[in-house]
Amino acid sequence: MGKRIVFFFYYFLFWVLYFVLTKVVFLLYHSGNSFEYTWFNWLQTIYYGLSMDFSASATLCIIPAFMLLFTTHIRGGRVSSVVINIYTSILLLVLSALLVLDMELYQQNEGRIQQAILAAFNNTDSISFLAGLEMTNWVKNIIVFLLICVVFIAYYFESVGAIIAYFKKANILAVFFLLLLAAGLYFPIKYGIKIVPLNSNISHSESRFLNDATLNPSWELGKAIFDGFNENP
Repeated sequence: MGKRIVFFFYYFLFWVLYFVLTKVVFLLYHSGNSFEYTWFNWLQTIYYGLSMDFSASATLCIIPAFMLLFTTHIRGGRVSSVVINIYTSILLLVLSALLVLDMELYQQNEGRIQQAILAAFNNTDSISFLAGLEMTNWVKNIIVFLLICVVFIAYYFESVGAIIAYFKKANILAVFFLLLLAAGLYFPIKYGIKIVPLNSNISHSESRFLNDATLNPSWELGKAIFDGFNENP
């Protein structure tokens, strides 16, 4: 029982760490702007973005949470390991690619990733700037993408993913705790979706750049798609 619960918490914290550190990557990528500000401003940017990061992390934990529940009767973590590790690796590749694209869009003054992808459904010219990128930009972005993926995938498998191998069959009490934890994901997800408190927190600076750096591009993209479905059922 204990290992599944430990994994659940570690897995959630892993994604929070990912989103926090990728904010630092965003700031370093745009060093021409970010180096004009103090370390305190950087910390504020990370702090005020935590609500989005917690919401995005909780959302990504939904499938692993159900996987932990559905495999409570299985000793060992072979099934859970295959599914969760593949799921996590794909997410890291996709989210890291979106991050790099978002950073390049922002640098080229083309907006943010959610705006580009949603606009691309109606107008392919919205991401045509990619075809005009110089080779140095392509090389830089590919290197950044590979570094992010290698670091986080290696860290996941060496720390969080390794816990799965110690899973044992769970009893009724373990299933009850896992159900509570899975249900508890509702609160960080709901907190992140509330527009009023998020907007009031994110506009924490007179600097547009710092406010933009606070945003979680994955959360923003997911919310834009979610709102689009609600507007066009």
